[in-house]
Formats: sequence, C-alpha cells, structure tokens
Amino acid sequence: PNLTKVRGTKIFVDTPPATPTLSISKEDSTVYALRVSPPVERMGKASWYVIYRTGADEIDPAVDEIVTRKFSASRGFSYIDRISSGGFAFKYYVTVCDRYWNESEPSNIEITDYIPGEAPLAAIFKQVKHLPSGYQLSWVPTDDQIQGFRVYAKSADSDWLLLTDETTLDAAATSAVVSTDNSEIDWQFKITCIGLGHEALESPDSDILGCADFGTPLVLIVDGFEQTDAAGQEMGHPLAGRISETLGQIHVSHETCSDELIADAVVAPRDFSTVIWVGGTSDPAAQVIDYTEMAKLASFLRYGGNLLISGSDLASNMKNGATADKKFLTSYLKADFSAKGADGNGYEVTGTSATLFDGLTVEFDNGVNGYDVVEPDILGTDNGAAACLEYSDGSGIAAVFHNEKVENASTPAKVVMLGFSAATITSESLRALLVGRVMDFFEIGNTSDVTSTPVAMVETFALAPAYPNPFNPATTLQFSIPETGHVHISVLNTLGQEIAVLQDGILTAGNRNISWQADHISSGVYFIKLSFQGKKQLQQATQKVLLLQ
Repeated sequence: PNLTKVRGTKIFVDTPPATPTLSISKEDSTVYALRVSPPVERMGKASWYVIYRTGADEIDPAVDEIVTRKFSASRGFSYIDRISSGGFAFKYYVTVCDRYWNESEPSNIEITDYIPGEAPLAAIFKQVKHLPSGYQLSWVPTDDQIQGFRVYAKSADSDWLLLTDETTLDAAATSAVVSTDNSEIDWQFKITCIGLGHEALESPDSDILGCADFGTPLVLIVDGFEQTDAAGQEMGHPLAGRISETLGQIHVSHETCSDELIADAVVAPRDFSTVIWVGGTSDPAAQVIDYTEMAKLASFLRYGGNLLISGSDLASNMKNGATADKKFLTSYLKADFSAKGADGNGYEVTGTSATLFDGLTVEFDNGVNGYDVVEPDILGTDNGAAACLEYSDGSGIAAVFHNEKVENASTPAKVVMLGFSAATITSESLRALLVGRVMDFFEIGNTSDVTSTPVAMVETFALAPAYPNPFNPATTLQFSIPETGHVHISVLNTLGQEIAVLQDGILTAGNRNISWQADHISSGVYFIKLSFQGKKQLQQATQKVLLLQ
C-alpha cells in the first residue's frame, strides 16, 4: 500500500536507475556464482537488487524472482545460486531498485545454460478392472517432481496407443477411467510419469496390467513379481501383462491388481473363483509373498478356490521362512521345496505322463526375453501334491498340483504351482497351451459367444450342423472340444481353396458358437472345416453349407 501511494502521487523521483552489470561463473554442475556490480551513478546509501532466473523469453516477476536483497550501493556483491532441478534452459537477469523503488532495466544476459533433467521415477500401477463405461485404472506415484501422467493401452491387434496425458491427469491424479476401441475386448495398460520443465521427460514404464470381459467367469491376476534396480528402486515389468495376453488369447475374462491390494484387503480373492499369482523377484534375498497375502490366499483355498501360483524363489522363500510360511507351502499348496536349480535346469520342462500337462514341452526364458531364470525352484511332493512338470535335464520336479481339501476346509481346492514363472515361457502359443490346460483343470470355460455346457461335461470333439442352412448372409456353427488345444476353422470353396478363416488359435475345453458373415461372398456351396489339435491326435470335421444371396 505504501509503495503504491508513493508511485501514484509521484512525490519522489521516478527516474529508473541505470542497469547493473552481471558476471557469472560456474562453480559446480548445478552451482553458479553471480557477481553483481552497481551502476556507475550513486543511488544512495542502500539499494535493492532483484535476481531473476527464467527459461522463458520474458521475465515473469511473480514466477522467476529468486532473490530480493538489500546491498550497499557503493560496492558489488556475490550471490551463489544452487539449482535444485534440471531439465530446462535458463537465463539470469538482475535489476536494481533505488530508494524510491524505481527499478532499472534488466542487466544484459550474461549466460544461457542448460542442465539436463532426470526422468522421474516410474509409477506403481495398482489395478485395472472393467466397467460398463470403460476401464478403471489406479496407481501411486513415487516421484513428486512431476506434472502429470500418461496412460497407454494395447490390444492383440494394435501397438501401444496413448489414451490420455498430463493435460488431463495432473500430478495429483491417482486413478482414471479410460475408453478403448470397442471392437477389441482384451487390453493391456501401462502408466508413465511426466517430469517438470520444458523437456517433459517421461519416466520408465510401470508394470503392465491387463483386463478383458468375454462374459465368462472372472479370473483375478495378481502382480506379485518384484523387480528392483541396483539402488533398490522398484522397476516396471511386463510379466503380469503377458499372462493377461495369454488369457485374452484363450478368451478367459480377467482383471489384474497388485499384491499390495490383496494385503490391504482392497481386493478379496474370495470374490473370484480363480486366482493366478504371478510371483518371483529379481532379488533372491527379498520376501516374495508376505504373511498377510498368504493368509488371504489360505482363506481363499479353504473355500474351494482355484490357484495357479508360479515364480522362482516362491517355494524356497516359504521353506526357509517363518513357521507360517512353511505351513502355507505344506498345508495349503501341499508342496515342498527340494533345491535351487542351476543354469535354468536346462530352461525346458516336460509334462508328467497322465497329468494335465501330459505331452507338453515348453521352454522358459534364458535371458533372451529379458528374464534369465537361472535358479528355478525344484519342488517336492511329500505333502500331498503330485508332479505335473519335470525339468528336462532330469534335475527334478518343476510343477505340482492337487485337488484336495486344505486345512479346516469342507470343499476341495485346486492348486497348480510352478517353480518358475509361467510368464517367462518364451513361446506365446505354448504359454497359452499350458495356461489353457490349467483352466481346463479348474473347469473355467471360455467362448467367443456362448458357452451352454459346463466345461466338465464336454468329453468329445464335435461339430454340430450349421443353422440356418441354406443361409443369407450369416450362419452359426456350434462345436465342442474336450481339452485345451489349437483350433483352426476355415471356409473352403468347391475347389478346396481357403477363402476365409473364422478361428485360428488356442482355446480351452468347452462348447462354443462361431458365426460366418458372408455378405460379400457369391452364392454357392461351401465347406466349413474344423481342425483341432489336442494332446494327441489331430481331429477334423467338415460341414457343407449353401449360401443364397
């Protein structure tokens, strides 16, 4: 108020003083020493100097001022400026105010420097689930030097797409509801943080989490894999996202959450019939599943839940942990830990005869895909579980399963435990076969349209007559497969040439419908051929149809 009055009434001299002189030296990578010399003309016993630092072309006094200080007018002064964060180009300006608060023009720009910024830390992705209005995502930031977040999504038929960015999701955001292309059902998501400054550096990716709704029973994927860098900072990884992709391939509905949400009782396993726990750690000394999480899973199994749990170090951590850890391994998973593997135990496993993995051989990652499973767990069967996978080098059991009542239960649970992460299986199609057989064991049906018969009742391969037939322009076929396998459905003309492919991929056991939309096909006789490769022989069936346009 007093300053306004002085300037408004012009009681005192209002001629701006001359511009001070600025020199600067760089003391360290982020430390600058500014030497300010007063104007030649005398300005009274004392004067006020104002120092600005800005990355813009013009000074914004409300934002750019870093110091206002009273100094003697007769001699200069030094000011040490310590830059707290980089990522921007900046310039220094200095003005001087006389005793009447007349401010000089800014000093000449003596330096334009640039300190490269550091990308912010990755966010911790907590959950993705399907809503009628889209997909709900939640996360927790680990860096407060950010301006906001970006959300990306991909489907089986698309690359990563940017759905929303920091202009919508500012630094305070911890959740979002996003929409995707409605023609796709299964989606994977990731989140990044955007740093401050004009560079807007982007953080590494978060974990990848996925979600899909095929109208079938919902499976919960739990992201329990912990990956850290040399400094102990949590890093993002794609393993839970790979399992989501696999479930999408075999048309199993699912959503994903972090293991912390299980421990904090935000997500309850008992709300789902089936849980897939993606476990393991990049630090063998770390605890990969804590007591609270085991207690939630124990309750889930007591009520007859289905659990696929996989990851190296899971069994070894439980065996060498507290009493509660050992009890969960032996009484609920009904497994045992035999030894740590070496050199990946050959990085290959083979299905045990007459079990759910009979005839199946798969390889897991030796580092080519980013996760060298050097020391997988070798499991034991002393507590009731049976072997279903064995390491091909003969070192021991790679996976066990059981369908037994656990402690204090009235209903049998179903458990499959792998000594390595299922997400590290290198072949996508073989990963789908393995997970699909687990879904068969859990009696989780799937379909692209309608599943009318429970999976447990499907015992034979069959192709029912198309309806309607003759048709215009669409007809529907129902087929049955007794187990997980590769299904190829094609349309042939009378010359035996393939003119359309209706299905080509892994499906789990069940009855399902599939339609052929023949709008742009000419009238005539066609043959719809179904080929199914299960554990053993190839099975085929053909249906003749008549299209009348």
